Amino acid sequence: MQYVPNVVFGQNTASAEIYIRGIGSNNVFAGSDPDVTTQVDGVYIARPSGQMTDFLDVDRVEVLRGPQGTLYGRNAVGGTINVVSLRPSNEFNGRIDLTAGNFGLGQAQAYLTGPLVSGALQGSLAVNYTYHNPYFTNIVGRDCG
Repeated sequence: MQYVPNVVFGQNTASAEIYIRGIGSNNVFAGSDPDVTTQVDGVYIARPSGQMTDFLDVDRVEVLRGPQGTLYGRNAVGGTINVVSLRPSNEFNGRIDLTAGNFGLGQAQAYLTGPLVSGALQGSLAVNYTYHNPYFTNIVGRDCG
């Protein structure tokens, strides 16, 4: 967001609020459609809650401003954000990110790419695991005996 002018990214509960040139929507209910669409490798992310994900193997992010309804459907009034993943490689490559925080936060992210069959077939794998202790303890569900 800091590298692209006129793009504002916000969050309402667990849903994304994306505005391009002032056009977007704060309607983040279960059946709502965003006014700025997100595509991941050509797959439409239909709900604002699906736009709040971690991307581990990103090659590039394309921001298309203005109405994109001709190519990306009726919901692309404000524009479209295309996330393009890295292509598998003929050379082994990988990355591991580990995160720890308060309330028992632990996150492990890993990306691995390389040849499966020499010169003929490549593959890649991205894994994300997150654990977080709850903020509250359910005292009603406890056994009182």
